[in-house]
Amino acid sequence: MGKIKLLYLMNWSKGSGADTQAHLLVQYFAKHKKIDLAILDANPIDMPKTIAEVETPYNTPLYICNNVYSAVMELEPDIFFVHAYAPFIIESVAKLKENGFKGKIVYRNGTNMLEQYLVFPHGTRHNHVLYPTIMWLNFDLIVCPSLHVARQISFLLPDKKQLPKLAYIPAAVEVKSFIPSPNFNWFIVASGRLEVNNPFFIPMQAFRRLVTEFPELKMEIIGGGTYQGLYQYLVNRYNLADRIIISGWRDQEYVFRQLEKADIFVFPTITQNGIPNAVLEAMAAGCACIVADTLAMRECEELIRVPLEDITAWYMELKKLIQDEEYRKSVVKTQLEAVKRFDVEHIIEVYVDVFEKLLSGEIEKECKSEVQR
Repeated sequence: MGKIKLLYLMNWSKGSGADTQAHLLVQYFAKHKKIDLAILDANPIDMPKTIAEVETPYNTPLYICNNVYSAVMELEPDIFFVHAYAPFIIESVAKLKENGFKGKIVYRNGTNMLEQYLVFPHGTRHNHVLYPTIMWLNFDLIVCPSLHVARQISFLLPDKKQLPKLAYIPAAVEVKSFIPSPNFNWFIVASGRLEVNNPFFIPMQAFRRLVTEFPELKMEIIGGGTYQGLYQYLVNRYNLADRIIISGWRDQEYVFRQLEKADIFVFPTITQNGIPNAVLEAMAAGCACIVADTLAMRECEELIRVPLEDITAWYMELKKLIQDEEYRKSVVKTQLEAVKRFDVEHIIEVYVDVFEKLLSGEIEKECKSEVQR
């Protein structure tokens, strides 16, 4: 088999964790000896051409298009990989299947229907609650970032003749980008969208109690969103402006350096889309990571998991990490070893192997036996 012509649909302007993940993956796809990469970004504005090519820092072409169907048919990839815009290109994907597109269509699924419904209520975005079961039928392969997602897809599409092929491939992190600090800095960090799916106010309440016992302790919440103003109000209301910083959106370099300074990372969430980028980055940076106990988070046993709504549990675990140096060092050591499983160089090889098997017809219907449980 020669090089795989991979056309990667993504949002070129970084606006979410999924976009950041896409940028990381395309960097490594661009360097891979078995991949001939082109990037596609959908843009609804009127343009004189169906696609316009622009330069990228990855030495691979980026095509800005106003018609996904026409762009894919013109570029003729072996694999059309959808990492963004999925709810908005349902018709284009269906049209590709109907009109004899010879390549394979792959979708990296990150849809937690409850989470999407809460963050993007009905009337403000496409109906995220209903679209997955409609569009899944038109893909040759769905990449699932967690086994939980794969099980949900199997449940929603019980007719195995309709079920697309599934592959479990978690999110990736560039481990070598981080230099963990050997010092204890009395510093807790959280990062992510300030939306209802990430209730950072829960560990914030635990922090309120902790600062009465550990006056040196500080916390930073990095991220923006609908509730950024509310979080700042809470900080001011609790007289914690000298203890908690609400940073808003910051660039990746800033986030990485703050994670390296931090001792502990907290991530309260309802997400079921696999281990989030933010958590993997914190693990690689040498933070002791505490997360909400969701089904997806259980797929990384080395994470400290606590019930999302149990403020006391967050407080007790944070206090233990602060007070017990040996315990904290043990947690960090274990998580630093665990995050290697998610290193981007390994994950890219998994993708390439799956792509080769998909094109050769060798790939199995299910990624693992656990999918059907």
